[in-house]
Amino acid sequence: MIAIMAIVSALLALTGSGRAAVRGDLFVEGNNVRVLVTGLFLFGWAFCIPILGFFVAGVTAITLMAFCLARARRRIPLSALPGWVS
Repeated sequence: MIAIMAIVSALLALTGSGRAAVRGDLFVEGNNVRVLVTGLFLFGWAFCIPILGFFVAGVTAITLMAFCLARARRRIPLSALPGWVS
């Protein structure tokens, strides 16, 4: 299984690097602040996993991150957040 995963990973890395010139710059469009916030949410999630557990930290971090990123497109009231979790 490990050998199969290593082969698939190597193939994905090779095909991805071959098309790098076609893709262009990743951060040309969008807001760099949202990229930073997303990175901070993921770092915070990884930091909280040993403290809160994988499930609680995952649900909390991913829900808050989705809420913050969705607010960039439209105004969402804070009262809508419990509906996302249930």
